[in-house]
Amino acid sequence: MAERLLLHATHIGYADFDETAQDCQSLFQKLLDLHPLSDGESGPMNSLERRVSDVLDLPEAIKIKTDILAAVAGYMGDWWAQSLPVSIENRALIIQDYGHISTHSDSREGDVTAVYFLTGQNQDINTVGNPRFVIEDERLRLDEQRMPWEGRHGFSVCPKPGRCIIFPSRVPHNQHPFRAGPDRMPHMQIVANFKFDNLPDPEDEV
Repeated sequence: MAERLLLHATHIGYADFDETAQDCQSLFQKLLDLHPLSDGESGPMNSLERRVSDVLDLPEAIKIKTDILAAVAGYMGDWWAQSLPVSIENRALIIQDYGHISTHSDSREGDVTAVYFLTGQNQDINTVGNPRFVIEDERLRLDEQRMPWEGRHGFSVCPKPGRCIIFPSRVPHNQHPFRAGPDRMPHMQIVANFKFDNLPDPEDEV
């Protein structure tokens, strides 16, 4: 009888920084002050309108930046020190009611991507949140066929304040439409793309 092996090398990391709830709230409010929200009549903001570049340079983001660096270093292990120096392209995303993020990858911006949530629900990581963040199986795009015995295409992540998810920048990911509450407050998250100068070539190890 044939046995089934899994061939899927993608490594995903995450960390929950529960003690940063106040920092998340402070940065959330700062971003609201810096970036007026859409009135809603013309629909959600587009991908450029909802971006706030270099958010990690703000004084309110000092602790959050430290946490993101620690999470990515922990995810990479010994490879972190070997791959330095690093540049970090980063931005906040302000997502209003019905706003979503289409499937894409960040491989042009970095080698490793970290997404840090400022808002969300206090639920387990692999649950359906609002919005639902999905890291897709990089072997199969959504328009490609999968066999009946193969599992779901992606790993769902429930956003939560202080939760950081890390994955290779080449991996496609998306975010389902966000549904705002009665207060109409947006969802916010930080995307940090790490580009390393000395990332070792694994082919050299063979």
